[in-house]
Formats: sequence, structure tokens, C-alpha cells
Amino acid sequence: MFREGMTTTTESSDPVSTGVRSLPVRRTVVAWAALAAVYVLWGSTYNAIRLGDQTIPPLVLAGTRYLLAGTILLPIAARGGPAPWRLPRAQWRSAFLTGLLMLAGGNALVTVSERTIPAGVAALLVATVPIWLVLFQAVLARRRPGAVVVGAVLLGVAGVGVLVGPSGGHVDLMGAATILLAAALWAAGSLHSRSSEQPPNPFLAAAMQMLGGGGVILAAALATGEFRSLSPEAVGWSGALALAWLIVPGSLVGLSAYVLALRALPVPVVSTYAFVNPLVAVAIGALFFGEPLTLQVAASAAIIVGAVVLLLVGRWGAR
Repeated sequence: MFREGMTTTTESSDPVSTGVRSLPVRRTVVAWAALAAVYVLWGSTYNAIRLGDQTIPPLVLAGTRYLLAGTILLPIAARGGPAPWRLPRAQWRSAFLTGLLMLAGGNALVTVSERTIPAGVAALLVATVPIWLVLFQAVLARRRPGAVVVGAVLLGVAGVGVLVGPSGGHVDLMGAATILLAAALWAAGSLHSRSSEQPPNPFLAAAMQMLGGGGVILAAALATGEFRSLSPEAVGWSGALALAWLIVPGSLVGLSAYVLALRALPVPVVSTYAFVNPLVAVAIGALFFGEPLTLQVAASAAIIVGAVVLLLVGRWGAR
């Protein structure tokens, strides 16, 4: 799934940002294991959402996920530092807005859309986030993107066109459009979190964003009457396990593994989760949830993932 409000930077003077050769072998092995966990855990969140949507209203599912994850993470992240309520108001405002864009606007819309969109298809559409980021950055900087970036964007658009095209007839167009909007909102929230005042502890910032975003999502669930349609008896073991998976492995464990990998491996290497997660979601959906792996889905996966690879490689080369 989208990453849980995390934005972490690595100084170029730090040896871990230039390669892994200087790292101790044990630390390198742990870092690669953490990245592998990010591949699987974050890729599987799409399938967990699809499963949870069957018995839990989508806004209730998304809001509960983030509110509980933030509640668990906040006291852990705040240990040894200032109490969260003593942090500057500007940091809380920034966290609230970031959570509003990335979680309430991003992940919540994906959760709603997965009631009609297969998990693998949703993951492929979410893979357009790097494309949205580049487009927004070009607009804000008033800078014309290079040929490689333009080519990657056009290739990504073509992949989305193949995915939602009429030949397959299985993709809900409204749901697909909603997920693309969610990807754009996530990208906007990511840019805001980079330019706004944030707590220096990335886990604390993520917890604050989860609390803000989760609160907004649950307020929306209350306003739309979703709680009236929630039946604890109907949730069952499948809904409970899906929610638990989203909270613990999907949010808390996956988040910790991401931070560990980002601090010990080059940023370009860690960024590969952007095109591995969709492939994991497609594979899990086909193997365990009976989602059809059609030629249309396979072709769009190759095109969209190829566009993201081209985009990321082009940006790494420019740097």
C-alpha cells in the first residue's frame, strides 16, 4: 500500500547513501531482509484491504487501521524525546494536513475503490504515484521535464489505458479514476511533508500523520452513515485478520522495515518498492484470492512497471 506518511532523507556525505560496500556484512544482510519485508508486506496490503472490504465498511476499515496504528506507534516513537503535546503547533498542523492528503485522501479512497477493483489492479494504478510526483514537481518548479521523464509519463498513461480499456471489460472505470485521484493526492501530500515543518523523528511524524488521517477518515465514516451498516457479527475472522494485518505487518512492521532499509541502503535501491509492490499484489491476488491474471492485466503491469522503472532510473542518472 501507500507508505504510511514516511519521508526520510539521507545526507550525501553519509556512506550509506553512496553504496553498500562499506557496510558490515551483518548490517547489509539485515537491510536487505528489511527491504524484502517491505516488498512483501506493503504489496500484500492491497489484498488485505480487498479482504477486509467484504465485511467492514471501507472508511471504517481505513480509519480504524490508522487510528489504532498511530495510537500504538505514538508512545513508542516519543520515548526519550519531548512529549507529543509539547511539540510545536506547526508540526501538528503539518502532520494533520499530510495525513489528510496521504491517508484520508490517498489510502481511504483506495480502500473505498477496492470494493469494485481487484487488489492487483488497484496496486498497478497506485504505482503511478512517482509519475504524479514528477509532474507536480515540474509544475511547482516551472521547469520543463526532460525527454526521459516525458517518455516515462506517456508510457505510464498508455499502461493505464491498457488496464482500463474496453477489451477486458472487468475494470470499473469510476473505481479506477478514484484510485488515480488517490495516487495524485498521495503525491501532493508527499511533497507537502517534504517542504513543511516535521518532527526530526520519522516514526513520530508517521504516528502523528496516522492519528490525524485516521481521525478524519472515521469522521467521514460517521458522516456518511457507515457505522450504521457495521455489523460486528458479520465482520468474522476474515475481517478481523485483515484489519490486524493492515495494522501490524502492514503499518507498524512494514514501516519499521522501510526506515531500517532506507538508513542502510542507497535510496535508489529502496525506491524499487514502487514497482515491486504491484507485482506482489498481482501475484497474491492470482494465487490466493482467485483474481484473474488476464493478458490485459499482464500487459498493463509490464507497461506501468516499465514506466516507473524508466522514470526512477532517469532521475537517478540525472542526479
